Amino acid sequence: MSSTKSNLLLSFFSILFLIFVLEFASTFITQNVVNPYSYSAMNWSLFYREPVNSDGFRGEELENGEDYLVCFIGDSFTEGDGINNFRKRFSNLFEERTNLETFNLGVSNSSTKDQIETLKNMKTVPDVIVWQYFINDIEGSSAKFGWSLEPSFQYERLIMSSFLINNIFTRINTLDNPKYSYVEKLKLYYSNAEIVADHRSDLCKIVEYCSKMDSELFFIVIPYLRNPAQSAFVSNFMINWLLENNIPFMDLAEFVEKIPVKQRVVNKYDPHASEQLNYIIAERLIQELRITGTLSD
Repeated sequence: MSSTKSNLLLSFFSILFLIFVLEFASTFITQNVVNPYSYSAMNWSLFYREPVNSDGFRGEELENGEDYLVCFIGDSFTEGDGINNFRKRFSNLFEERTNLETFNLGVSNSSTKDQIETLKNMKTVPDVIVWQYFINDIEGSSAKFGWSLEPSFQYERLIMSSFLINNIFTRINTLDNPKYSYVEKLKLYYSNAEIVADHRSDLCKIVEYCSKMDSELFFIVIPYLRNPAQSAFVSNFMINWLLENNIPFMDLAEFVEKIPVKQRVVNKYDPHASEQLNYIIAERLIQELRITGTLSD
């Protein structure tokens, strides 16, 4: 065999071996990535979503529910997507700072409609409900009328056939990639009278249920953290509704832009709130609830 052929074979098997090593290593990546096809996000959930309590929520069991109880309801920001240690979520940090009993009912990918069902199924009546709202929580109403922003990708079989390919592709194609214009597309929902009317009806149900349970209600409005100004149109819809209904709230857009983007989000592939921002949210929430008289000094 000529030296040229030997070199080619050596190069071929070296490349093949390198691909095998990278493929094997890729199976252990546990970084949260905002892409529904991401294997590393699935790994992250498998390794870090624990503990899950008997009610199916991420976190510890509710001890007794007889003390003053603060309940946190919301989507992936409340559940703590991207936060490896659940005790670093703003709900747990709030509990640590106030010594009040809390219960986190956050569910990733849940809409306002889903969260209302969570509220209705609560076994314990909370004294305070802190409701976290993100700009895509209207998607329950949009889905009702057949609208969806869930991306579909070509070559799905190829994407799912390899951990290496999957990890490369899902990082290039995160949901907040500018080419998908996810936030811009959300504006279509908030511009549709039928969807908005249904969503406003859901929001009013929250107030009604809280009133029936005699629970104080407080909202946390979270903008698109990479660029809050981009989601101002959406955030303003919610803020105006809260003002109309005299519901106390905290708007993260008022202070989050003072924090560098790298410090306010989990990573460049995951725009959820970082541990640092979760800490700030907890501190601000305590201040706001003291101002409203919900918490004493």
